[in-house]
Order: sequence, then structure tokens, then C-alpha cells
Amino acid sequence: INIAFEGIDGSGKSSLIKLIKNNLTEAHNKVKVMEWFRQKSQRDLANIFNLGGEMTPEILAALHASSTLSMLDQEKSSTGIFLWDRYVFSSYCSTVIRGLNPQIAKNILSLFPEPQLTIILLSDPALCYDRICQRDGINFYESGLDRFYTGFSRNIGLNKFKNSEVNKTLTKECFISTMDDWNCLIQTCTIKNSVVIHNFDINDAEAIENIMKEIVIVCGF
Repeated sequence: INIAFEGIDGSGKSSLIKLIKNNLTEAHNKVKVMEWFRQKSQRDLANIFNLGGEMTPEILAALHASSTLSMLDQEKSSTGIFLWDRYVFSSYCSTVIRGLNPQIAKNILSLFPEPQLTIILLSDPALCYDRICQRDGINFYESGLDRFYTGFSRNIGLNKFKNSEVNKTLTKECFISTMDDWNCLIQTCTIKNSVVIHNFDINDAEAIENIMKEIVIVCGF
């Protein structure tokens, strides 16, 4: 059983998944968190293209697809409940935001199996930005600055960012603009079985209870 959690950075996905995993483990001993596009080899390859100024939306989509296929292959050797911290819907949003033809992105999306349930956290980007900054700080790509510094200027922008030479107002504006676009795009995805939560708060017991009810129905216990 695949359950995907989607939402912009800082929306609370990881905290929610951790809570859901703990709750599910009480009833099912095979619950695994799938951290999408986190493999070191994939990240290293992406960095090569980024630092060389040669990253394109097409290359990013291919890296995302390769990562997802690899993770789905891992599932074949085991059974249980798989909680995805992002899925290919994130690839659709991230690549279209950066210029990929939406139809091409949808064609890629159609190649992958749809989760039995997708939880979508639609959150205010300004609120999420503050959460990230208070937590562990925002990174260059997370901020959306790669949409501002494109091509060979990206390496220059990355170095400026590392040296704290990028205006904080610009960083916040890029993040909010990028994540506003992400929130709009995720709602254009045709997802058969999904639950949308607006401005999720980890302390919202009612929201968590409703999410758990949906998951219990899907899992059949």
C-alpha cells in the first residue's frame, strides 16, 4: 500500500509522516517511510548539472523519474505500508515551475502507479518560510533562487548564497513565488484518491484524526 504526502517545504509533511508511522506501527509491523529523491547518487548527479550550469527541466524530470523507479523497485522485494515523503506529483510541480512543458510532465506522471491515497498539505508559503528559517535554515534550491539565477549564473548565485551575500528579501520573495506556483500546480494534478488539508498544524488533533480515518480505510484495518 502506497500513501503519498505532498506539500511545499515547511508544510509539515515529515512531522505528519512520523506521527502517522508511529500510529500505524501499533496495528501493522511493516511500515516504511520512502524519502523521495534523497538518494546520494541522484543528489550528486543533480549537483553536477547544477554547478556546471547545465541543469534543465528535462534533465531534472529524468533524475526524478530514475529516483522514483529505483524506489519502486525496492518495494517489490517487500510488503507493507509505504509512506512517501513526496512522490512524482512533486516532480510534476517542480519541473513545470522551472519551465518543462506541462504536457510532457503529465506524460511522465502517467507512467507511474498512483498511490492508494495522497495527502496534500496546502500551506501558506510565508508561514512555511518562517518555519524553515526557525528550524534549520533555508537552502538555495529550496528557496527557488535557482529560478532567479539560471544557466551559468546559477553557480555565481549559489556562491553568493553560501557567503550570505544574497538579499534576504529576495530569498523570501523567490520562495513565496515558487511555492505559490507549486500550490497552484498540485491542484491541477488528477489524483483519484486524495485528501487536501489547508494550513496543516501538527497540533491540530482533529485534522490528524481525519487523516488517520482515511488511512485506516485504505489499509483495511
